[in-house]
Amino acid sequence: MEEPKPEAVPKQEDSDSESGEDEQNVDELNEGLLRAARENDLEGALTFLSKAKTNVLYEKENWTPLLWAACNGNEELVKLLIKHNAHMPYLQQKSDGGEEQKGEDGEDYDPFVKPKDARKVGRYTPLHWASYKGFYKIVCKFLKIGLSPLDIDMYGNTAVHQASAAGHIKILECFLSRGVDVEVLNARSHSPMDLATETETKALIAKATKTQYC
Repeated sequence: MEEPKPEAVPKQEDSDSESGEDEQNVDELNEGLLRAARENDLEGALTFLSKAKTNVLYEKENWTPLLWAACNGNEELVKLLIKHNAHMPYLQQKSDGGEEQKGEDGEDYDPFVKPKDARKVGRYTPLHWASYKGFYKIVCKFLKIGLSPLDIDMYGNTAVHQASAAGHIKILECFLSRGVDVEVLNARSHSPMDLATETETKALIAKATKTQYC
């Protein structure tokens, strides 16, 4: 009777090397998605989003895939990224624990009221870019999922300021239909009216400031 042969010892992989490769792959995926969004490459973005390790919240130099998609006006990519929850960092209605968020003085949070200290929360949002560039359908999509038109960028500008400065009447009308404050001031104490350059835009804002009842 033959003696049993010892089983071959499985070759152990270098865990450090494997971990390094995984990290490199993840970085490549994240960079690839950001690049595809920046270059308005929907097909490329789809490829990276199909990979489980791709982080849709990846941020570099204050830019995210959703910011680029909004800036480029790519409706399909915006919808796709929202489906992957890329909009979540820009929502403020609820805390991480799912509880209703409170305002600075403890009162109920209202997404249509500007924070008192804009310097603490200033950043560009996808709604800022869509409003400035005039992408009406994307603006409506962002409002529908809960992005606030009164979120502040680092200069204290709201999406209302951006739409006013660029003269996008249809977007302004969309904001006004939701009762947004058009007299809100940025960090330099400029209102949307102050930034408006077109006659039609100024007339619309002037009419809104005089309206007391809907």
